[in-house]
Amino acid sequence: MKVMWVVAVASACVLGWFASSAAAAKPTACTVGNAQSMFQAPIGRIIGNPCQYRLFWDGQTRTFCEGDVILGGVVLMDPYKADGISRKDVIASIQQTHDRVWIDGVERPLMSTAVKDALSPNGDLIAYQQRGFIAQLSVGTHVSYWEETDAVNGLSTATVTLDVLPQSDPACS
Repeated sequence: MKVMWVVAVASACVLGWFASSAAAAKPTACTVGNAQSMFQAPIGRIIGNPCQYRLFWDGQTRTFCEGDVILGGVVLMDPYKADGISRKDVIASIQQTHDRVWIDGVERPLMSTAVKDALSPNGDLIAYQQRGFIAQLSVGTHVSYWEETDAVNGLSTATVTLDVLPQSDPACS
């Protein structure tokens, strides 16, 4: 079976594929509804929203404002059809990949979408699943630590710094 593409490994490819639909203006506030919508959104609308961060963005810092409800997520995907892999087999492969995330040392349970299909710009059928959590963090600096384990790639990890600014900060006006 073809190695499953994980956005953590293939993020440049994904951003190139879906760049035209990825740009999103920051709403007045990042709300629960906004986060839930992003979580269920088609793959091309997930990346680029300022109310979220990707768990695999190792070494990066993301800034949010007090009161923002954010989505921390990762997308697993595989362009299976062109390789002659059945949807049943690609779903089994995705289910054998395990993700975990901790914020400030406290593990957050992750939600998972159904495995969905999409077409890449070159017409390949891909299967993908979003995994993530939705949270409202307190003002201050937080550390997100992510682990993903699968049979092919073993263990992948990333640490992302999350800065939450007070509403009084000019960046939040």
